[in-house]
Amino acid sequence: MGSKNLVNKSVKQVLAFTTLFVLLMLVGYCIARATTEPQVISEVEQITHYVAVEKLVELPPEVEYIYEVVIETEIVEVEVPQELREFDSVAELEQWRDDNLVVEIKGVKYRLPTEQYSEEYDCDDIAEAWQRELFADGYLASSQVIWHGELLGVKVSESENPHDGIRVNIGNDVYYLDTFGPYGITRVIGRD
Repeated sequence: MGSKNLVNKSVKQVLAFTTLFVLLMLVGYCIARATTEPQVISEVEQITHYVAVEKLVELPPEVEYIYEVVIETEIVEVEVPQELREFDSVAELEQWRDDNLVVEIKGVKYRLPTEQYSEEYDCDDIAEAWQRELFADGYLASSQVIWHGELLGVKVSESENPHDGIRVNIGNDVYYLDTFGPYGITRVIGRD
């Protein structure tokens, strides 16, 4: 009897599941049929389309920067002899250098130190002052800028930064007079 009850219970469960399954299928069929039949739409749907349009946008005018370069030129009157001359010897250049260790820079006289510059002047100020004195004394000379202490590959100064000194010719040779203490004189190259 126990097994008969078990079979009846299993049959009842299968029948219940089958009935439920059929009912669900019937409901699904009805819903599907209701939505697939033609329908009349009484409202107009609005469809939005997006289209790329080129638009000319006016930008503010560009800002124009104007830079003004101001070059200060100091005009100094120096009496120059009719004809400038070169130094005859290194000894003559050394004597001239030793006699001109007091320089006038921007209206103030300074005695040049032996090793460093002061806050009031630097190498280009000394080179300019010496060049004026050289012209006033009748010598031909020019200012010469060097880099890393070298001129044409020859070590002429201890300064590693851009540095200004004096170039002079003695005979067929070019010499550099350093504006950094001890104000050395170095032969750079022959001219011929």
